[in-house]
Amino acid sequence: MIVLIRAVLKKMKQNSAIYLSIRLTFLYLLAGSLWILFTDRIIHTVFTSPEALYIIGLLKGWFYVIITAIMGFILIYKGVKRIQLVEKDTMKYIDDLKRSNQELEVAYEEIFAAEDTLKTQLAEIEIAKNSLAESEERYRLAVEGANDSLWYAHIVEGQIVVNFDKTKKLLGYNCEEIENTIEAWESLIHPQDKMTARQKLDVCFGNRVKYYENEYRLRRKNGTYTWFFSKGRTKYDTEGRLIKLAGSHTNINEKKRYENRIRHLAFRDELTQLPNKNRLKVRIEETLSHLSHEDEMFCIVLVDINNFRIINELFSPLFGDKMLKGAGALLKKAFHKVSEVYRIEGDTFALLLPQIKGKDEAISVAYSIKKIFDNPWSFENQSIYTPVNIGMSIYPIHGDSASILISRANIALIQAKENKKNRYCMFEEQFNDSFKSRMELYSSLKGAIKNNELTVYYQPQVNSKDGRIVGFEALVRWNHPTKGLIMPDKFISIAEETGLIIDLTDFVLNEAVRKINSLNRKGSETYNIAVNFSPQYFQLIDSVGRVKSVLERYNFNPQNLELEITEYSAIKYMDVVLDALKEFRRFGIKIALDDFGTGYSSLNYFARLPVDIIKIDKSFVDDITKDYQKQVIAKSLLNMAHKFTLTVVAEGVETVEQKAYLEYIECQRQQGYLFSKPLPEEQIESEIISKPFKYIQST
Repeated sequence: MIVLIRAVLKKMKQNSAIYLSIRLTFLYLLAGSLWILFTDRIIHTVFTSPEALYIIGLLKGWFYVIITAIMGFILIYKGVKRIQLVEKDTMKYIDDLKRSNQELEVAYEEIFAAEDTLKTQLAEIEIAKNSLAESEERYRLAVEGANDSLWYAHIVEGQIVVNFDKTKKLLGYNCEEIENTIEAWESLIHPQDKMTARQKLDVCFGNRVKYYENEYRLRRKNGTYTWFFSKGRTKYDTEGRLIKLAGSHTNINEKKRYENRIRHLAFRDELTQLPNKNRLKVRIEETLSHLSHEDEMFCIVLVDINNFRIINELFSPLFGDKMLKGAGALLKKAFHKVSEVYRIEGDTFALLLPQIKGKDEAISVAYSIKKIFDNPWSFENQSIYTPVNIGMSIYPIHGDSASILISRANIALIQAKENKKNRYCMFEEQFNDSFKSRMELYSSLKGAIKNNELTVYYQPQVNSKDGRIVGFEALVRWNHPTKGLIMPDKFISIAEETGLIIDLTDFVLNEAVRKINSLNRKGSETYNIAVNFSPQYFQLIDSVGRVKSVLERYNFNPQNLELEITEYSAIKYMDVVLDALKEFRRFGIKIALDDFGTGYSSLNYFARLPVDIIKIDKSFVDDITKDYQKQVIAKSLLNMAHKFTLTVVAEGVETVEQKAYLEYIECQRQQGYLFSKPLPEEQIESEIISKPFKYIQST
């Protein structure tokens, strides 16, 4: 029994909470029992009265209750505090546990992410491994199949060991035939390339350079040479000594052929096989660099063939090309001892006369050139007459560089063309001034239309029989703010060269149609209006539409508009203008061929042109009463025109005799200063329409 009790007590002690509770309960029971026993005995000894015993007993009970309540409070308070501390510790532990759990979750997520990344990296490594294998295979196949051949060189104790086995095979050798030494490699290099090749290699030895590049020819086994481009990388040791070179050889034979072809084309005219303008510039610069004395002179001569374009159109472009070859050969044969002959462009050739003694010598050469072309020369069983214009400039009088000398020779050539056909000119400063003046006119012309500086003058065309005015020709004038009235021969060519002729033509057409439409509405007569058109206008896609819009704007009858184009332009630009002329004519507009009879192929092309009117050039009218040959030509032209039922207008009529003869040969219309000079629109009614022409009426 005692053993059992001891065992129970031992077990209870192991559980401190139970043990402490039982112990406190026991002490409470013991203290209460002793309090009851001892206090009752003491009270009964001291007090005998029942009331006293009741009161004392009641107080004793309350005292016990209060004491036990206080003790209970203390015990409960301590218990609650201890519980609160335990709860606080427990909550802290729980928070720590949650935080640890969250950290653990983050760690798990990082582990999972790292695992995914690792898987991705492993996959990429696998792909890269496969790609590398494929790349190595492609590289191996490419190297085996490419034109390039690899080479490498090792430098050991100053000795260069070279391996270029594939290059040997490309050259037709067996590998054993050529040793792997630098000397063997150099022995294959073309003699002209050896020095450069060695110098390039020495640069790699003497300097820390990353790359080695060179082009040279290597000898094939059959003795011919092949161009190679050699490129490689260098490697140096820590002391800066070259220890390795590795690179490739690329066959560039085709590239070199192409470069030579380009070089040939750059300096040689493909048609005539003469050196071209680029070669002339180089030759001038070379001549300048070799001058040893300040008084040395040389001359640039430009030769331009007149009427080449007309001849080209008359026969054929192929004939024209052959003629240019013939002209070049003619010059080359005559001056091969003096100068190379260059073809600059189109129908312009050039000579470079070195070491001339002065202007007289240059002019003598120009005269010789002129003399060659003055007379017809035989070409392909044809007798060709091709007069020339010649422009010249001399170093150092007219310039000290190739571009200046060529430019000034060209200015002299332009002056030769403008002054008179079939002549030569040496450059003079006044030509330069003329050229500058021309450029100034161009700059001013651009704003002339917008600034209302252009105006239209009108010259009447009269019926030869009764003197009645049948129409007018519109002629443009330029009221320049500082230069005054400028005639069209000074600016029309500039307008054509710069493209301003389109706007100028639109302006003249609009003004002329507006004015003549006003006259037609006022009176009983109906007048025609003739407007000059440039070939450039016909190149416009909407040329017909532009003219139609002007006629519709003023409700003008198309049959009263005469569109004039020169015979020369019609022939020269036949392919361009023919369709447009036909379209204009279908619309009802009349087509007039101006300057008729001055061309070289009027009869050949006449039947092809959709023409209603021909205008005999002033050059035939001038001496028509005195020159029998011109009379014959004029009669022939009139007869031909009548057979084609065409209206003929004679231009430049200035005398009564000319007027009478033209009427005699049945020229229907006449135009010229005999009747009226061109006048501005405000004078048409007062000076032309209201006044009869006395010369017509007197006949």
